[in-house]
Amino acid sequence: MSEVSQVSCPECGAEQAEGTPFCERCGYRMRPAETVREGMVAVQREVTSRVKAEVRAEESEAPGAGRKEGWGEGAEEGRTVMEGMRAIVVPKIGDASDEPAEVAGARDVASKVARGQISGVVWASAAVCLAAVAWMSWLYVERAQASQGGAEVSERAEAGRVEVEAGPYLRGLSEQAQSFMMLSCHRIERDDPERCEQEELLAGEYPQSTVELGAYAIDRLEVSVGAYEACVKEGACEAVDYEGCEVWTPRGLQASLRVPRVLKEEGRPVVCVTRGEARAYCEWQGGMLPDDDRWERAARGTDGGVYPWGDHWESDSANWGERDVVGGPVAGALDGYAWTAPVGSYGDGVSPDGIWEMAGNVAEWVEGEDPLLGHVRGGSWIGDPSSLRSTARVERRTSVRRTDVGFRCAYEG
Repeated sequence: MSEVSQVSCPECGAEQAEGTPFCERCGYRMRPAETVREGMVAVQREVTSRVKAEVRAEESEAPGAGRKEGWGEGAEEGRTVMEGMRAIVVPKIGDASDEPAEVAGARDVASKVARGQISGVVWASAAVCLAAVAWMSWLYVERAQASQGGAEVSERAEAGRVEVEAGPYLRGLSEQAQSFMMLSCHRIERDDPERCEQEELLAGEYPQSTVELGAYAIDRLEVSVGAYEACVKEGACEAVDYEGCEVWTPRGLQASLRVPRVLKEEGRPVVCVTRGEARAYCEWQGGMLPDDDRWERAARGTDGGVYPWGDHWESDSANWGERDVVGGPVAGALDGYAWTAPVGSYGDGVSPDGIWEMAGNVAEWVEGEDPLLGHVRGGSWIGDPSSLRSTARVERRTSVRRTDVGFRCAYEG
């Protein structure tokens, strides 16, 4: 018996070391996250309590500005903040500091409220909210301009092409893996079992079959922003339309958000491109988009593994959405990144042929005959463990632009 205390995963029964955040076999959340998303500082309970006490004290001292009875009492205290931002600590009224003009102006209004120059609890609350919003906006812009990354990686993969030998490979899921995927889906989608219909959930993934392929080459890494911009400068590619791009996160479509600057860094995988734009880039490189079989063979090798690294889930081998099996997205960035990761970041997740990020980070366009509908493969940074399986194919409009979809190219052998 190992000296390390063991616990049983409630989802699949696998034995895990006590304190492990995720079940390595199925991705089930084993304990609450202790980390926070990229660029964030956790809001601790003692901090929020102290801030509330300071604000209450200032309100009680202000002439004519009585504290609203029950303010802040009984409300749930926040523990995290929106991704990409630091914790918001409301500035103490009257403090002087080096700060942006709009924040200073908001603080001045709040100070006037405290001195009684503007009366009424409503105006006092509005001033505090204004200060918080201005402070939050300034922090967001500041950190975005600093181009925050996630966890530091000592060594990244070099760009290039990987030669894939001719021969047979196993396409699709084995019966055992197929049954496990169905079971997992029904446990996740208890309120919507229709989403777990086998014909829809696993379309094109069964029965498992052997497919013969000729030799070809494929990009070792996903196409980066910098590489795509080189094509734009040559006039062979259209500039990325970030304004028309849908911003997706693990919480779904965020209609009110714009594409963050971190996704536009030259080392990140290019996103917000249509299938036609991805195809144009590959043609400029002398290649093409891989079809479903070439993509799947590159992702899993010849032995039919469920993931590029094998049959069992490994939470630190990909950039994924950290989604709880029985609930929604979890707070934290245990994979190191709140958005995409720089290409070539996950050495533990390479495929048998040495190809990086075939699971997670960005889903990848593959070639198809339908001009209106196509497939993306590999799952992305917003997906759960099930969606990162090598056999999964998700239908998308070929004209769609999303923050979770990119591509890589293939080349004739």
